[in-house]
Amino acid sequence: MPPDATVSRPEGHISFSYSPTSPPNWGIASFDVHVFVYPNVHVALEVLEKVDSAIKAQSSQRDTRDVLTGHLLFRGNSDVTQRLLPTRVRGPWRQPPSRERFSVADPPTVKINGVDLPSVAFDPGGADARLYWGDWFERVEPMRTIEDSIAQLSQEDIHGQDALERAAVEWAAQLPEIAALGPFQRRAAVRHYSRVSSPLLDVSTNPEVAAFFATGGAPRAPTRGMIGMIWPST
Repeated sequence: MPPDATVSRPEGHISFSYSPTSPPNWGIASFDVHVFVYPNVHVALEVLEKVDSAIKAQSSQRDTRDVLTGHLLFRGNSDVTQRLLPTRVRGPWRQPPSRERFSVADPPTVKINGVDLPSVAFDPGGADARLYWGDWFERVEPMRTIEDSIAQLSQEDIHGQDALERAAVEWAAQLPEIAALGPFQRRAAVRHYSRVSSPLLDVSTNPEVAAFFATGGAPRAPTRGMIGMIWPST
């Protein structure tokens, strides 16, 4: 987040880590993610819009508009533990495990050489930690990897999904508006407007569209207590 962006203080945050490479290479290239949680979607959108505006202003001043593509992209998931995986490789849906909540001001400790030390370090920490991180945090362990998801799909399942997608694209191409599109655009339209599995992943330049899917607009509505997530990226 840009240092000059003044945004609302979060209630808390959820952290998880995973390796962005495949295979996971034993955690050598781990990637830590902190998801800030706000009391409602209106506050979350306000924060996103302020950060988006600040990034655009900075990119304009530094003449990096081509690098940042001029805007952010957003995607909404109805549960924070969901990976950014296309439907073709997600595997069967399963209930996310419950998470234990800890206080930012009093994190759990781990004993090292007979000394109890905090198991989580916050930067900035100390008295200012709650101003940046909120009052509480939860950890997601472990993350579901793409290898785990694919392992639950047979080759017959994958071939069947591919056949359904091809059939949906062929049917949609009978519409003049779809027929006028290129092959990739046809697949993207089918992915966006149907529920057939696809290797494509929907994103939007509008954070409100992502918020719709993060708060129950997805085919599987969230249950009470679940925390939706809006992924921003450049």
